Amino acid sequence: MVPVALSDVFFPSHAILLIFVVTLQIVFFERGNQKVSKAAIGIFVSVWFFAACCVLIASSTHSWLWLISMFNSIQVFMTLIKCSPQAFMNFSRKSTVGFSIDPIVLDLIGGVTTLVQMSVQSIDQVLFSVRFEDVNVTNIFILAEAEACGNETNESLDAKANSALECPYIADLRRGATNAPI
Repeated sequence: MVPVALSDVFFPSHAILLIFVVTLQIVFFERGNQKVSKAAIGIFVSVWFFAACCVLIASSTHSWLWLISMFNSIQVFMTLIKCSPQAFMNFSRKSTVGFSIDPIVLDLIGGVTTLVQMSVQSIDQVLFSVRFEDVNVTNIFILAEAEACGNETNESLDAKANSALECPYIADLRRGATNAPI
């Protein structure tokens, strides 16, 4: 059985609650002479019917991972339907006047944090800690060297570098000789 974190349950539950609130606002708030289109009603009913059928199939076969996969497919489909008309309008008008970027930014933040969470959970913790320690120790030595060398002039650094090079071929290359074998 795949372990499920509390955040994995809270996030979709929170999203479902917010979708329910928005749906109630659509139904009950005054909207003047605007009406919900038949296409929107058809999509709404079709998606809920598809979701109900998936729940029935999954409950009889205990295919819960398949059910989650189907719900993810619904989410991708609904995001495409939700965003495509606005993207087309913004492109055709060459303007975003009247368009709020806030929900898009929240979607982006949610997607990025989900990817970060999946990455962190899938990391081999021992290997990650070894690599993290290796990088930190390396950084300590690099910073110490930079601090020690920061007070020296370029001439003294070049003199140290040249004296440290014992290989005559490398010294020839530094002087510009082209016949040094490498």
